[in-house]
Amino acid sequence: MNNKYMNNKTISRSDIKCLLRSIGCYSCYNGFEYLTDLILLALQEYKYNKPIKINKAIYNVACKYNIKSSKIEADIRSIIRRSWIRSNGKSWEKITNIEINNTPTIKESVYLICEYLDAKI
Repeated sequence: MNNKYMNNKTISRSDIKCLLRSIGCYSCYNGFEYLTDLILLALQEYKYNKPIKINKAIYNVACKYNIKSSKIEADIRSIIRRSWIRSNGKSWEKITNIEINNTPTIKESVYLICEYLDAKI
């Protein structure tokens, strides 16, 4: 689960963490590692143009950390919201190149990050 191949190139865990930090998601929050793992799982589906099954991925992350999936969701929502508030949405708009009026949901956030990573490779 450390590396993800898209277009025959590698997206590493550290690449995802670097991107998350650039949009204001910092490792001091519980949701940071959860979101990193969730993105890695989502990239596996995104690579094959499959719909991203967020609930299943959240469940898998919860199993990895041996905690409830509701805790994973709450921590991820919190870190997304904090990064949104910190930059007034500008950091998210920078990576998506579109104007976003509201804090993205978990699924929207993960999908936007997958699209960004795919475009950068």
